[in-house]
Amino acid sequence: MARDVVLAAVSLITASARNVALAEQAYRYQRNDSRGKGPVLLEALGEFGHGLWPCFFEEEWLPSETPDGTEQGYGYRLCGLEILQRRPSCIVYSFGSNDEFDFEDAILARTKCTVRIFDPAPSKSSHPLAPAVLPVALGRTDGLEMLRWWAQSLPTPTPTRTLQSLMREFGDEQIDILKVDIEGGEHALVGQAWPRVGQLVMEVHLQPRFTFDIGDLRRLVHAAEAADLRLFHIDRPWKYCGCRTASGVW
Repeated sequence: MARDVVLAAVSLITASARNVALAEQAYRYQRNDSRGKGPVLLEALGEFGHGLWPCFFEEEWLPSETPDGTEQGYGYRLCGLEILQRRPSCIVYSFGSNDEFDFEDAILARTKCTVRIFDPAPSKSSHPLAPAVLPVALGRTDGLEMLRWWAQSLPTPTPTRTLQSLMREFGDEQIDILKVDIEGGEHALVGQAWPRVGQLVMEVHLQPRFTFDIGDLRRLVHAAEAADLRLFHIDRPWKYCGCRTASGVW
């Protein structure tokens, strides 16, 4: 049975041409079985920490610990954060805050990035970032859709926007980090025209809490790969399994 997983993917533009060629060969070999029938590693996501693409820079968790400081390795796995730290500016899109701003706070503390936050649910937080949250959901089109904001909630009329539309509104030519944790809404990315994304961190929601299955996961990964993103980390959501497992980089 499929269970929720966290995926992290990095753009091919982060490595040299020679390294890309070598890593791509290894990536494709591991992603396909000996009979050429497709990505068998995606069928084995019960195994924690299958990093498929070698991050050519240091990997780290962000934020690095739980809000109470008791658990190391909490949050999202990033590749080459030090590169963004050296840049005078960068862009981060964060879909799904749920009044928890640890990731966004860590990005702002470590980089000079502009962080854009999107969540349709009304905020009840007094956090300084709460007023900046744009109340829209990621969708297949610009419009109004009936969406569940959480797994157990009822469908609610929700304003939706595509990535391309939001980028045009803000005048962003690329997204350096795209974080997506939107209770099944991430599957709306399949079939969209992906913009230029440097790095993707995404919680993918699957059965039994949602109707999406391993086939939906495969389609989402293929969409990311078509946008020149490569998986370098797979894990279970910390908040559901109560644990954190190390990533293996192939």
